[in-house]
Amino acid sequence: MNKKDKEKKKNYIITKAIPVFNKLGYENTKISQVAAEANIGKGTLYEYFRSREELFECCVEYLIKDFHEFMKKIADDVAVSPDQKLKKILCSFYETFISSDREIKKIVVDIWSMRAFNSEISKVN
Repeated sequence: MNKKDKEKKKNYIITKAIPVFNKLGYENTKISQVAAEANIGKGTLYEYFRSREELFECCVEYLIKDFHEFMKKIADDVAVSPDQKLKKILCSFYETFISSDREIKKIVVDIWSMRAFNSEISKVN
């Protein structure tokens, strides 16, 4: 399989994994569930992702990529004042991550929860 086909397959798996993570949350999602959703074997999934954590991270990257590009366009626009840029970015953030029913909403909550939990663990150690 060439590099382009491999990347296409990886993105396919990510798009199948996102709704599973969204429905079940990170902690309750099993690799076997994602593999079943993508109609592939667990072994095939592990050819593309070393772990559930890596798959989850790729899902997050996939979901925020467009938002990041949008923010960059706003930031680079010299015709827009700094306060208007900030307003556009904050409104877009709110619409994308807070008020919408998009799949990214629950995943972002999982990320924040995982970071808080990992932060508490590192204080104990």
